[in-house]
Amino acid sequence: MRFYDHKEVSQTRVEYLSYRKKAKDNYFLPIEPLLPNENENDAIARIFLEKILAPANRQGLDATCTSRETPSKFYNDDKKIRRFYVPKIKKSWNVPFEDYKPTKYTKPNILKKKTFDTDPDVTDEKFKEIKFNSDLLGIDRTTDVGRGIYAVVNALPLNPCGRQGVAMRGAWKRWGPNHYIGFALTKFYDHKEVSQTRVEYLSYRKKAKDNYFLPIEPLLPNENENDAIARIFLEKILGLPNNQANIKKSKQHLAFLTKTRVYKGYYDHELNTDNAWMEISCYNIEGDLIKGLLSTYHLPENWKDSFDVENLEPVRQMLIDFIRRSYYPKKPSKGR
Repeated sequence: MRFYDHKEVSQTRVEYLSYRKKAKDNYFLPIEPLLPNENENDAIARIFLEKILAPANRQGLDATCTSRETPSKFYNDDKKIRRFYVPKIKKSWNVPFEDYKPTKYTKPNILKKKTFDTDPDVTDEKFKEIKFNSDLLGIDRTTDVGRGIYAVVNALPLNPCGRQGVAMRGAWKRWGPNHYIGFALTKFYDHKEVSQTRVEYLSYRKKAKDNYFLPIEPLLPNENENDAIARIFLEKILGLPNNQANIKKSKQHLAFLTKTRVYKGYYDHELNTDNAWMEISCYNIEGDLIKGLLSTYHLPENWKDSFDVENLEPVRQMLIDFIRRSYYPKKPSKGR
């Protein structure tokens, strides 16, 4: 409820927010039964999540969420950490699952870390200072899933894409959303075998003996997406030390390239838990100056067709897939 000024009677009145499931339904107020072993505060949080915040689809999951069963029996292929089985019809928090008892797990090395980019454990007094669903204190804890807000129950954030079979942080540094930035440098080329202009991407490797991959890095505190791209471009592509002068140089180079965000939202990572998950912004960076830039810094050119993603990890395959889909089936002309 909230107060408002009623002009006709010159009086401050109270108005209430009414709710409806579908556009054609009548409005009403949520009144629900108390579930077994549920106190009133937990009931209010559950009803608020299910009836007010739930995105408008059948299971209360956003379109970027999957409704698959639990990804695997074990967490991160660690056979000591067994996931609680979640059938796909029970994935959504909107669906009652009284027998649900997720495995509680946070990697020991995460618990030991006392760094600026790692959250305190739930047992730490500083945990109470975390402001979920906000970007206060220089850390973005907002979500791009659904209506842009996730439930916080018993002081813990709930994964907006449903039950994962594992609770706590798992392998993630932060509670709630862990924001990442990924991008690829791309250009057009003429594919002779199919007589078509295709898009190819520049893959990267740290050392000569390493496999090629694409830079995907976490967003740092007090860092916006443009600054993150400049930092990652500097460190991972140009291979220069991260200092103020080089960051300025990196931004100058990027100013002459076209930067397009092709995706922003939830990523269904195998490490996601009930209380910590990955969200990512994917960018395509293109421009005629890329080849000259690589030559200036004596960087190797390893271009791959955008259909060639078999050797990439799933999250990097997704990045290239979104870039490719932004062009195809558009199929740019050979003259471009």
